Amino acid sequence: MSTVHAPAPARSATSTPPVLLTDLVRVELRKLVDTRAGVWLHATVALLCAAVAAAAFALPAEEVVGTAFVAYGGAVASLLLPVTAILALTTEWSQGSVLTSFVLVPHRSRVVGAKLVAILASATVFSAFVLALAALATPLARALVGAPAGRWDVGVEHSLTLWLGIVLSMLMGAAFGALVMNPAGAIVVYLVLPFAWSVVGQLVDGADDVAQWLDTSITYSRLLEGAVETGGQWQQIAVSTLVWVLLPLAAGLVRLGRREVR
Repeated sequence: MSTVHAPAPARSATSTPPVLLTDLVRVELRKLVDTRAGVWLHATVALLCAAVAAAAFALPAEEVVGTAFVAYGGAVASLLLPVTAILALTTEWSQGSVLTSFVLVPHRSRVVGAKLVAILASATVFSAFVLALAALATPLARALVGAPAGRWDVGVEHSLTLWLGIVLSMLMGAAFGALVMNPAGAIVVYLVLPFAWSVVGQLVDGADDVAQWLDTSITYSRLLEGAVETGGQWQQIAVSTLVWVLLPLAAGLVRLGRREVR
């Protein structure tokens, strides 16, 4: 007598375990550096940070100190690293691979969140790199230039403001990337709009006072230099961040959530 086996129940689609956020972050980190272009871009930023930081040796001896090396290296990182953030938010749309990403993870906010976490991790690594450069260059300055050069005057507060300055700059790049969704267009917007605002602030009477609140080249440079000394300056940083980071990022996330994937 033969035994009749009941058919195995069909596996529900809902039984597939969701992709963990940590896995998404790991994927986004690999996307940042796991291509030839990504490796060369980050290597170029690192080399330029070192080269520009070395320019601090040309300052008067009393100014060749740790904060100078940090400010010079941080300025390069805050200018160029946002390009990597822009590419992180736009490359998939331009190459069409976004369809795969959003099929595997239908909740777009989780994908974008993973990209932002990867951007924060990149900013943290480069902040540590800039501080390490400064720590190496400072005793070298004392040996090559002589006293009073080579004084290490970088404290915990300056280290944190350096990190914050690089983070906000990269988030600004991500915001423009999410808003424009085109690599070339977003890079142009990121580079041209703040620069144009700086020019207006210098040419138009009375605009200089407004620039103290809206020009990130002024507000964020204080973070990189460790020169935020008053509550009013923190308010200026907050206002410029609202205008150039939070509002564009919010608008970009809305647009990203509504854009048709094809």
